[in-house]
Amino acid sequence: LECSFVGCSPPSLAPGSRHHILQHLLVSGHNFAVSCGEKAQVFCFKCGDFVYHEVFEQEKVRIECVKRLPHMAWKEHTILRSFDAFQFLRTQDHGIVWRGLVATYPPMVPKEHFYAAQLTLRRQALFAGRVEERWMTPMPNALNFAALQHLKSEEERCKVVAPVGMYNHGNTCYMSSILQCLVFCKPLQEYFLREVGHHHKSCEMYRREEDAKAAAVKAKATTLKSKKAAVNVKSKSGKVAEPQICLACEMDCLFLSYFGSTVGKDVLFLIEESSRNLLGNQGDDESRSNYGDEIVSTEKGYPLVISEMITSSWKSGKMNHLAGYEQRDAHEFLNAFLELLGKHIVKFRERIYGAVTLIDEDNALSPKPEKKEIDIIKQLFQGSLRSVLLCEKCGVKRIQHEPFVNISLSLSEEVERMQRGKGARVLDISVETCLEHFVLPEKLGDLVYCSSCGKKTETKKQHTFAKLPKVLCLHLKRFDAARNRKIENFVSFPAEGLNMGSLLSHWCEVTRLESSSYKAEDVPTAEPKILYDLFGTANHVGSMQSGHYVTNVKVDKTWYHCNDQHISYATEESVLKADGAYVLFYIRR
Repeated sequence: LECSFVGCSPPSLAPGSRHHILQHLLVSGHNFAVSCGEKAQVFCFKCGDFVYHEVFEQEKVRIECVKRLPHMAWKEHTILRSFDAFQFLRTQDHGIVWRGLVATYPPMVPKEHFYAAQLTLRRQALFAGRVEERWMTPMPNALNFAALQHLKSEEERCKVVAPVGMYNHGNTCYMSSILQCLVFCKPLQEYFLREVGHHHKSCEMYRREEDAKAAAVKAKATTLKSKKAAVNVKSKSGKVAEPQICLACEMDCLFLSYFGSTVGKDVLFLIEESSRNLLGNQGDDESRSNYGDEIVSTEKGYPLVISEMITSSWKSGKMNHLAGYEQRDAHEFLNAFLELLGKHIVKFRERIYGAVTLIDEDNALSPKPEKKEIDIIKQLFQGSLRSVLLCEKCGVKRIQHEPFVNISLSLSEEVERMQRGKGARVLDISVETCLEHFVLPEKLGDLVYCSSCGKKTETKKQHTFAKLPKVLCLHLKRFDAARNRKIENFVSFPAEGLNMGSLLSHWCEVTRLESSSYKAEDVPTAEPKILYDLFGTANHVGSMQSGHYVTNVKVDKTWYHCNDQHISYATEESVLKADGAYVLFYIRR
């Protein structure tokens, strides 16, 4: 650019223009200027049209990232310029011709990061309904979807308004029952849909680059026939590394497919369409021909096929024991899935930071994030237990904190006795009683060494809640492996107002020897109220050897019953009285 002037475009291209660019040309003689507004395009008076320049477009992406995607943004730098003397052009008349010294502009971040940032920005624009985005014009499906989104309120644009079914692929109900509950975990839904915390297309860009580098190293090792080099590209298991699996990408696709089914749009196709003509790929006619001008839609409420999620979970490395079509445990899947999901989300954010700082270590706009700051799973699901060992001889405490993502509650005979003491029926157990039993001190069978006494002594152990999570998952231990049976007791639980305040360490931890037997009436009356509301249940119907999982989820004030691909309305009473409650999902008020 000859100067930094910004003004209105010519009237022929922008009706209602005030001729600012034209006036600037007459006064200064500059042939280039930048149009005002969000588009900020470069106009050339010699060509009489807007022109493309990679540096200017890259800077626009950077500024947009600063505004909308701070974690992907990089700092402003002086534009670097160099010359490439090795560019040639094949012509029909003169054959191969040297193009001379061609100006090049080394970018401050790798090209895959430009593409990843653009993909994420385009997805944000789609869901926000920003129909004025220029790239949407030749994309009828994206433009139609953005127009519909534009008519919605901001709250409705990224909200899943009702559940849709998931096909059972052969004893995979254990997986779909947990996924249904996770989809309607509001903070998780917000993270993937509204905040675009993990865009699968952006993650693919980074993983594709890593896979290409790994393939190049492997090819080099094969060419050199070096045994030592071949060993270096092998994974710890001894096998050559395969394309990487990302469960966060699969979860993002699940949310998009789920949302698309509720609005009657193939959202994944829209995302694919919006990836056309990215920065540096302006003339990709081949990709342009893959999409027609026809508006693509899908039937509202159509059940989802989750085969990709199933196979990716099995191939992820941590869930090999769940592979196959035998009967599986939903709670076991929940533990393994949340652990891997959190790791893959963190890895994606680390890839972003690595790409931004690859060329310049001080290039990132934001400081390097701590894992706890970017792991949404730990932020939502992880709490902390305070584990206390109390020496019964001298009263010395040994304390340590243990993280948890869900709590397994016993349904043993001891819990039944506690429940009967409250005047309940023999077969009825309440979640509140299970939680009280969970924080009871228990006498250990073996003697434990006490550093204060200098010998092994009788010891009591107690678990209390040091920190409560945003989303509380309660697992009812119905499967008794020792007796090879399922505990069929009915367990009551509240739909609203589960108070966890009295179970915090300050209110129920043993403080002296004579009070080591915890009683509910010993708790101070001024206990805090930390309330949780139910939003999902996974229920097991059948025996320990053969059974089926179903789900109940709450959307706004309406309950739904999910049984594989079948969805029906449910009442709060039917949810609370349903048999086989196995995993309960609560969210903190």
